Formats: sequence, C-alpha cells, structure tokens
Amino acid sequence: MAAPPPGEAFSLMEALAKAVLGRTCPEPPAPSARPRRPWYGIAAVLIVCIAVARIVSTYAEFTATFDEPFHIACGMQLLRQGIYTIELQHPPLARLLVALGPYAAGLQPPAAGDAVQLGNGILYAGGRYERNLMLARLGTLPFFLLACAVVWFWSHRLGGQRAALVSLLLFSLLPPVLAHAALATTDMACAATVCLALFCFALWLEKPGLRRSLALGVATGLAVASKFSALVFLPACAGALLLLQFAFGHAFARRRFAETARNLAIASLAAYFVIWASYLFSMQPILGPPPHPAMDRLFHGVPAVKSVVNALLDMRVPAGQLPRSLMELAAHNNGGHTAFFLGEWRKSGWWYFFPVMLLLKTPLPFLLLSFAGAFLLGLQLRKRGVCLATAAGLFAFVILTTALFSRISIGLRHILAVYPLLAIVSGYAVCWLWRCNVRRGACRVLAAAAVLGVVASSVLAHPNYLAYFNILASRQPERVEVDSDLDWGQDLGRLSKWLRAHNVREVSIAYFGTADLANAGLPPFHELQPYLKTGGWVAISAYDRAMPSPFTVTRGPGRAAYYAIPGNFDVTPHTQGPFAWITNYPPVAKIGSSIFVYNIAPGP
Repeated sequence: MAAPPPGEAFSLMEALAKAVLGRTCPEPPAPSARPRRPWYGIAAVLIVCIAVARIVSTYAEFTATFDEPFHIACGMQLLRQGIYTIELQHPPLARLLVALGPYAAGLQPPAAGDAVQLGNGILYAGGRYERNLMLARLGTLPFFLLACAVVWFWSHRLGGQRAALVSLLLFSLLPPVLAHAALATTDMACAATVCLALFCFALWLEKPGLRRSLALGVATGLAVASKFSALVFLPACAGALLLLQFAFGHAFARRRFAETARNLAIASLAAYFVIWASYLFSMQPILGPPPHPAMDRLFHGVPAVKSVVNALLDMRVPAGQLPRSLMELAAHNNGGHTAFFLGEWRKSGWWYFFPVMLLLKTPLPFLLLSFAGAFLLGLQLRKRGVCLATAAGLFAFVILTTALFSRISIGLRHILAVYPLLAIVSGYAVCWLWRCNVRRGACRVLAAAAVLGVVASSVLAHPNYLAYFNILASRQPERVEVDSDLDWGQDLGRLSKWLRAHNVREVSIAYFGTADLANAGLPPFHELQPYLKTGGWVAISAYDRAMPSPFTVTRGPGRAAYYAIPGNFDVTPHTQGPFAWITNYPPVAKIGSSIFVYNIAPGP
C-alpha cells in the first residue's frame, strides 16, 4: 500500500489529537506576543547555578573514570609540545579545555609513559589528586553552559520565555547530563556543540546570509573539533531536515543554487579554520612518509603517479591529523569494542543498544513529555516557516537512528546530544499542556506531575548521576550494562573510605578502571587472580564480575589489570568467567553502584 501524502498524513495526526482532546489542537501564541518579564532571566540564571553547584559537588566524590587520564594527557601534550600524537580517535577541543586547568596550575606529566601513566602522573602530582582532578573537570563546565544556552535560545524562539525556562529546567535535571558535565571527557562537549551547529543550521535554512553562514561554519567546526561523531550526526540531521523542507515545499527548495553554494563555501571555510585552530594551528602530514600499502597496491603499475601520491600524503597541511584520525576511528568501529548488554558479551555491538539505554537511563516523565512534544510539533509541519519548530524532535530521532549502525555499544554518552533536543521538545509540551483550554485542570495537573517527576528522579539520583537507571532497571542495573553507564571506575575512592571505616586490614581487588591503585588510599591489597577462589575481604567491579571466558588480560604499571574479550569471541564457545565463582556468595555491601564487597570465609 502506498504511503499517504504528507498533507493527508498530518490530517490523520490532527484527527488523532481531536479524538484524544475532544477538539483540534489549539494554536500556540507567537513567542513575540508574550510580554518580556525580567524574572524569567533571573530564574534561568538560578537554575543554571543550582545545576553547576550539583555538578561541582560530585568532583571530590568520584575517582577519575576510565577515560579521563587519556583525555587529560592528550590535551596536555598539545598545550605543552604543540603536537597531538598520543591518541587520534578524538579531536582536541574538549581535551584542550580539560588540560587547561592543570596546565595553568603548572602541572607536568612524567617524562615517559603511555597515555594512562601520563594522565595519572598529572592527576597525582604533588599529592593533590582531588584538586588536580577538579581543575581538569572544570574544563567541561563551559560546554554544559553552552548546552544550556542553546536550549534556552532555541526553546525561546519556539515557545517564548516560559517554554525556554521549562526546557532549561528539565535539561539541567537530567542525570546523564549532570553525570557527563562533571567529567573531564568529550561527551558533554559533543552534545553542546552538535546542538549548537544544528540550531545554527535550522536558522540558516530560514534565512541564509553571510552572518548565519559564518555562524553555521564556526558551530560546525566546534562540533567536529569536539568529537568525530559530529561528522555522522550533522550531515544526517541536515539531510533529513532538507528532505522535509522539500516535501512540504518550503522556501529553501526554491532558492538559487549559486547563492546557496556561496553560503555553504563560506560555512565550510569557517568550519575548517575552527578545526585547525583546535589543533593550535599545527601543520601535519596527511599520512606521513611512505610506504603507504593501499596506494602502493592501487598504483603498482604506475610508478610516477605513485611517487606523486606519496609526496602529497607526506605534505604538511593544516590539521593534517584528520584523515589518520578518521581511519583509526573507522577501524575501531569495524572491529567493534568489548561490551556487555542484557546479559550478553559481544564485540560487534547491538543495533538496539541505544534505544533501550535511552529508555532505561532517562526519567520516564521526561520521555513521555518528549513524545508528547514531538507529536504536537509534528502537527505544525504543513505550515511554511516552521523549520525551527519541527527540527529539534526530528534531529533527536535522526541521531538515535544513525546510532543504530554503530558497533561500539559502550555507553549512552555517545548520543548525549539527544538530551538538549528532547529538553526543547519537552518544554514545549509542558507549556502547551499548561495553556490548553480543553480539560484545563487535568492538563495542568499532568504537566506539573511530569515536571515534579523529573525533579524527584534527579534529586534521588544525587550524586550517582553516572550510574542512574530509571525504575524499569534500577533494581539490578548490572544485568543491563556494566561499562560507562554503570561502572567506569568512578567508585574507587568511595571503596577506600568504606574499607577504612570498617577497619578492613587487607583486601583482594579486581578493579575496572585506570586509577593508580597504589595511590588510592586502600589498605594492603593484592589483585584477584582469575579462577582462584580467595577468602577474606574481596572487592570487585561490576564489569570484572560479569567478565566471561575466553578473555584477554592487559597489565600496565600503576593500574589494575584490564580484562576484555578477544576478537573471535562472537564465534567461540563461552564458559564461566574468571570471577564467576564469587556470585555464589552474597555481597556485604555495594559501593556506589559499581563495586561489590564480600567477606568470604576461608576454605575450599
């Protein structure tokens, strides 16, 4: 059966709305028609300040997560040496900011070591671990503030001051947002800059011009310089919105090609300049000196062409690291990543990972508001000039859809950019319900209950935002996921405090993280050995406890053993893991949400 045309499809949506509400959806008043009230701005500043206070309050609570030393070391290398070689799968912008505080404080990495050793050397310098970690984590706050600004201004243009205030409130309460705004990583930076670029793109579609083209270019450059997933999210979102524009005959479809091409060229040049600036204007070869096996095979019979190509690939160009970075990231995605999800380990990931994790790690009232807001905004699609109105919900859906194809299923953080967009849509839904003239009392009670539900979820989650799961999975979240959505090494400091408080004199430990165990304030300890039952006090991370067999072990100086599954795991018979024996015993305590503590009687 052929799909109904757009106009007919949305007539059906209006009919559904009429069936539910008893009449067609009322039109929202134009944002400009509402008087400006200064207290909205004061309330917005207060909301952001409270969120920042909650974020900062977690700095001393949690040990550095698995990735934080990597990012700090990479940013410090670029600041101190002007080169960027430690790890190329992430661009440098967020890393520069998280390294800026330690750099300004005069901290220096060790003379030699891998990324973890360099990062830990900075964090443990001078015996002031908490202070040094705080300096690094403060580098993520500007991106959180940027995301708040995008939510405010986008929602303000869509529904006025009241909608902007509600959207900002909802966004500032979300546990996944608060979690990653408090870490020296790249995920909050990606969420903020991707949404800024999408906002600029929607504005540019409404009225292309020099200023908006420059703004689009700068925002796009910031997004790509924050995380390379922007190179997937932004084109997919732009293409989806353009298709929608063409389908409904909006003005952009009739603009002249030459004018559009000129504006896009301006935006592209601005984006490339910003990306180059994030590498501190370094000049690097695209691939470096030969040999280049792929080029050698391609031009095997044409030596002159092969020489020219090799010379070009060895030429220093602005931000020349980009091709190598994208090649490494593509290889990582193709090879997959060790991951656990719903009781199963894989290297190749799950196509449904991100939708399920979004469902389980987001407060349910917020999700319901998101669906309602997307539906209400969808009813406006037939109008001309509503590009900005329909874009937020569409972009969130597209980002979630593109993530279905990822083979790296290790955390909802990889699609954190959906949350600012859903907050905009949810704020619109709350305001629509509040001013609805049909069953006004019931609608207002529903709107207030939904907002209070998000508030309650956020307050109850404090300070364990990273490991937050909603009521659907909160009883045993370790059966759902055991990587950066639950166990990212963040509770080691809490474990140390618990062991000291309970006068534990010796402990066996299996820890998933990159923190230095020798400097963690633990009592005398030794690491658990695979398959060896150990008596006495035992502490084990949720990730290691769930590890199956076969497995691989990587050991490095100053950190715990890292367990992973081999590349052929998906086609290899599985057996019980190296620490499966411990599940026969009840835990004495659970530290945070990620470390289980046992007191096992000695014996066979």
